[in-house]
Amino acid sequence: MCWWAWPEIADDAKVNPAYLIANGKRNRHGRRMWDFSNPRTQREYLEPLFHRLLSSDAGCYDFDGLKTDFMADKVHADMPVHDPTWRGEENYIYQLCRLFHAAMRRYKPDACHLGCAGHPYLADFMEINRTYDVAGSDVREHEQRGLMLEATVPGCPVSMDLHSFVERFDDYFETARRHGWAIELGNILMMRRDPWTPWELADRSFYDLLRQGLSQSSPRQRI
Repeated sequence: MCWWAWPEIADDAKVNPAYLIANGKRNRHGRRMWDFSNPRTQREYLEPLFHRLLSSDAGCYDFDGLKTDFMADKVHADMPVHDPTWRGEENYIYQLCRLFHAAMRRYKPDACHLGCAGHPYLADFMEINRTYDVAGSDVREHEQRGLMLEATVPGCPVSMDLHSFVERFDDYFETARRHGWAIELGNILMMRRDPWTPWELADRSFYDLLRQGLSQSSPRQRI
């Protein structure tokens, strides 16, 4: 899968202003934003992007799905999108998820959207819903977020997002097993012993914890 922060546009990126909200108007965070309500943006930017990411054609990446981020970065009321039926913060997110989920499925009928939104209207457009970034090593925060997602987005399986610390790594795996949730592993070359220590090269103790946790989890839990 590929991580995709859909609203992110680097300040120095050269982007056709016709693809942007109000030709590049800055939102309250000082960012330009794609106008996915515009059929031209969909046709000339989104479709070629998804073809490159998901297709098995020569020169494409043949990914199995997308992990989306920044779902809470809403389109504020002062951002005039091309299609007025997309206006209304949560409504824009709903329309966008429906759009790109359908685009994914045109290339792969079983494409997976790994999302991060506690909203029941988005359940139809997410195959997995993750607990999002947890800054500390307290696994109970993952657990509480997972329980919230089960309650607010019923029917959408939960995954526990990355746990970046050696501290309480065993609790991370145990919590996932207890609830039957998937886990996401990302930091396998570097490690942090706890939230107050810097990154360092992973050592044998880290890999022993990783192997032990994986050996006790089922294949369907691993992402």
